[in-house]
Amino acid sequence: MKTPFRILVVIICAFFMQLVSCSKKHDPKSTTDIQLDKLRANWKATHVTSDGVSQDGYANFVLSFTGSEGSKSFSYATGSRPFVSPWEATGAFSFDTSKPAEILHRDDDVEVNYTVTATTLTLQFNFSGPGYVSGRASSLTGKWIFEFQKQ
Repeated sequence: MKTPFRILVVIICAFFMQLVSCSKKHDPKSTTDIQLDKLRANWKATHVTSDGVSQDGYANFVLSFTGSEGSKSFSYATGSRPFVSPWEATGAFSFDTSKPAEILHRDDDVEVNYTVTATTLTLQFNFSGPGYVSGRASSLTGKWIFEFQKQ
């Protein structure tokens, strides 16, 4: 009688151990981490407009995002900017706390609406005032739309 009882106890223990191991829930990624995964790449500009007018000088413009999951902010760097640009050479972004999958905040207080897929990125923002140039400024006020392809 002891052998069938021991086998039953082993089966019951194995069953409960399986239940416990299956019930472990992995913490899902936060929305900001999911979005950062999508953004973290090099993006090449394909079309740029300001107030609906196509802008020259962005044919080789590249925007790169870097950052670590769980951080509140992440960095960007630009390459091949035109002489005057609404972008600094480098800076940081943070996700909007209420709409992290739609809105970013640049460290120069510019709010950026964005949409990102596996291969495309669109950034829209209003920029007012001077653009960023080595020691000079020129007015670049307007609604800017940047369309990118992932490199």
